[in-house]
Amino acid sequence: MKKLLVFDLDGTLVDSAGGIAVSVNRTRADYGFAPLSPEKIASFTGDGAKKLIERSFSDVRLPVPLEEAVEKMTRHYADDPVADSFLYDGVAEGIRELHNTGWIVTVVSNKPVIVSEKILTHFRLMPYLAENIGGGSGFPLKPAPDALFFLMEKYKVPAENIYVTGDNHTDLNFAKAAGVKSIFCEYGFGEKADAETSCTVNSFSECVKHLSAVLTEM
Repeated sequence: MKKLLVFDLDGTLVDSAGGIAVSVNRTRADYGFAPLSPEKIASFTGDGAKKLIERSFSDVRLPVPLEEAVEKMTRHYADDPVADSFLYDGVAEGIRELHNTGWIVTVVSNKPVIVSEKILTHFRLMPYLAENIGGGSGFPLKPAPDALFFLMEKYKVPAENIYVTGDNHTDLNFAKAAGVKSIFCEYGFGEKADAETSCTVNSFSECVKHLSAVLTEM
């Protein structure tokens, strides 16, 4: 029986808060504005590049259209996508184990797909992924469930055999909108807010342990 995993990227597989902050602050510097703290910028993530820039410039008046600043930030990020970023403990081994035990492993992120592909390639995760969907892939951003419905149909996996794993309410609401289970990664830098989840984990290794146990129940 087929089993599908849908992972978020930032705050779930990769601690990219530092890299995101670098690209945002380079964009702020382009327009003559002082940098923000990485912690503050991390709190603005989860809803795609446009919302990230909109929030990251909410303290000043942008001298250009928002879309131009988003394009500039995306270029900065694509030029150096792994700056100050690293895999969370257990991800490299865990993704490989999940793939080898029969899960269809995918990534759906609100990050521009050109950037997420570079990050996943750098950290050597691409060989274990059936799909990598991100901003610009032709689907509305999470929590809209369109990308998840596409994966369900393409791989012919019933909702009861699908888990979405992420560190943000957008991931959990993405899962809920499609009627599938979710795992909240408390170790990430996102926020659960008032979203519902099937399970909460404190490390990626705990996530893999939970999913391995699920296999015995399917």
